[in-house]
Amino acid sequence: MEVLKIFLTTRLSVKALATVLGVGLCLTLIVAALVFGGVFASNDAPPQDDPVLVGAGDIADFTNADEVTAALIRDYSGTVFTLGDNAYGTASEAQFDLYYEPTWGTEKSRTMPVPGNHEYEHKNGAEYFDYFEAVAAEDNGGSYSYERGDWHVIALNTGQCYGRRGADGSRAGCGPEDPMLVWLESDLEANQKQ
Repeated sequence: MEVLKIFLTTRLSVKALATVLGVGLCLTLIVAALVFGGVFASNDAPPQDDPVLVGAGDIADFTNADEVTAALIRDYSGTVFTLGDNAYGTASEAQFDLYYEPTWGTEKSRTMPVPGNHEYEHKNGAEYFDYFEAVAAEDNGGSYSYERGDWHVIALNTGQCYGRRGADGSRAGCGPEDPMLVWLESDLEANQKQ
């Protein structure tokens, strides 16, 4: 059986913990994969044939925490994933250029991103989608899936549930008929991998 190794990095603060816990559905899916798939992350280097995911949320801002976590992800081969709030604050183009690009942006070619609520605080996520381009799956509302070895990995854009504002200023939320959840159900039905 192939093992999927998942390594999470984060700022070591209450604020970061609250943000990661706020990711909710993404974190729940990772935990479910760990529990039901029998996967256990460790500090040991994974065998070369096992797929590796390494990532975090609440990533880049004016502190040096993004530089520290970027150094950590460079120590691992495999796929870098983000859990939202990639450029903390307003997630504007300037924030991506100043804070994300020189740190985590060096690994952009192997990054599978997910937006957070902060990406929607500025231009409803447009600059997040511009920065990450096609891999961000704007045409599917920012949710997508991909394969790593025997694993089917799902990236859900739950940031839109908390951050996007309608013309009247209200937040959209993600209810039972939300296109993201309809897509998720279809994606799960179409896939037989772990």
